Amino acid sequence: MNTNNAVSVWNHGFGPLFADFFAIPTEWQPACDVEETDDHYLLSLETPGVARDQIKLEVLENRVQISGEKKRAGKFQRTFTLPAGVNVDKVEASYQDGILTVRIPKPEAALPRQIKITQ
Repeated sequence: MNTNNAVSVWNHGFGPLFADFFAIPTEWQPACDVEETDDHYLLSLETPGVARDQIKLEVLENRVQISGEKKRAGKFQRTFTLPAGVNVDKVEASYQDGILTVRIPKPEAALPRQIKITQ
């Protein structure tokens, strides 16, 4: 067996193993459910194995951006567009059993206002 052939056999048999072992983690997308109720929207992201302090939640203008990193899977980022009129100061989030839940209150409907007519 010549040297070139031995290297080829080695690369064919073990190359993928070492490539995966030394690979840099890439991005992944956690599964997400979006629910709508009468008074709020609810985002539920499945992030098992991600520590709470490794998740970053930001509200940017009309978007919610969620990002983080899972040791073996790599980084993730999900962005959701908010409906017009949402009060971003009232967005709430909780994390339990690998599920990140983001509660986004719906905008209050514009109620009719009676105007007093003067002379």
